Amino acid sequence: MIHSPEYRESQVHQYWEQYLLGGVTTSEFAIFMAHDAETAFVNGADLSAILAACATVETYLRIEAIGETKASSSFKELVEKSELPSDLKSSLDKVRIFRNRWVHVRDPSDDRRLLKHSQSVMWEIAEHADLAIKCMIQSVCSNPWI
Repeated sequence: MIHSPEYRESQVHQYWEQYLLGGVTTSEFAIFMAHDAETAFVNGADLSAILAACATVETYLRIEAIGETKASSSFKELVEKSELPSDLKSSLDKVRIFRNRWVHVRDPSDDRRLLKHSQSVMWEIAEHADLAIKCMIQSVCSNPWI
């Protein structure tokens, strides 16, 4: 079962409560993207939430890396070279791999699984969207301004 917008909104608030330990210092661009990811997630646009959450984390990590060589790195490299906790890095890699299955489709005409098992595919996407939002919030809150 895919959760209601009210439930999803409460999840977003719970993640902010869990990870926000002070203020967040990042660009307005990253905050705008985070809001867009949250809006997509709350309203059930799960693939959009995953893409926007990954883009937010990448933007945040690029801001953290300004003036360093890693600022031109890939998402994977930015995460690996970051000072994020190892469990968060592992979760972000899981989200990245899942995202890549949808972004870098080898054969878009092979839609048998999507057609035959649409509910399980939707559930899998929803689970990864939840993880992506959680990782995004945890990443943005990882270097609090207190």
